[in-house]
Amino acid sequence: MSDLAESPAMGFARPERTVPHDRARVSGTASSTSAAAHATRIVTFDARAKIVSLLVFSASIMGARATATTYIAAVLAVVLLLVIRQWNAAKTTGIMCAALAAGAALPPLFLKGTWVVVICMTCMWLLRFAVMFGFAAFLLLTTSPAQFTAAMVWARLPRCVIIPMTVVFRFIPALGQEYRSIMDAMQLRGIAPGFWNLLAHPIRSSEYMVVPLLASSTRLADDLSASGLLRGLGANPHPTSAEPLRFSWPDVLLLALTAAIALVELLRPFGLS
Repeated sequence: MSDLAESPAMGFARPERTVPHDRARVSGTASSTSAAAHATRIVTFDARAKIVSLLVFSASIMGARATATTYIAAVLAVVLLLVIRQWNAAKTTGIMCAALAAGAALPPLFLKGTWVVVICMTCMWLLRFAVMFGFAAFLLLTTSPAQFTAAMVWARLPRCVIIPMTVVFRFIPALGQEYRSIMDAMQLRGIAPGFWNLLAHPIRSSEYMVVPLLASSTRLADDLSASGLLRGLGANPHPTSAEPLRFSWPDVLLLALTAAIALVELLRPFGLS
């Protein structure tokens, strides 16, 4: 019976045991996948730390004598964007901050007059808004709507604040996509969009860009409101999150820098910083 059971001619041939080889192949694939994921892993920050840093730095650099703080915040915003590998945002923020800082500091060294003071003051205030743009890009590019909502729920904010902020947080990226679609459509129709075309033909360029963008904004607002109602936004006062919030060492470092800047600005009126 044993011979019949093992005979290939009778159709009772036992299959070869290739399970260890398959397991080795699967384990090798899994190890290579994990190694690749580890190699491409970037530093992540908690949504709560990013929101606190944005609010604190935005309030700190708006002081009347916060020039040094503004420069420190500009460097930190560019470094954070580089850490999360957002090269285009880091380049844009760095170029804006460098140009505005040069416009605020260099003209008094070579020129004099009231108009020089006006230019320097304008560049300094625009530099502060550019820094805020950098921190806002850092928050928007690395935070999902679920994480943003979970952070506001964790802070126990009222639903009248959470729901509009969640809709706005989803609205900004969608509006950016609509803007890029409008630019692509203008190029397909032979209309060259851009900064110089806007300066050469401001009324026509504004008409081509603003009118479709306003129509898209209205449609987006309706779609997002309907999506929020379908998802039950605001129905549960303490909803669960699919992306849990976790503090890590980058968050501790970011919060420490934020606390140091806030302490310096709080002690500045007393002459202690």
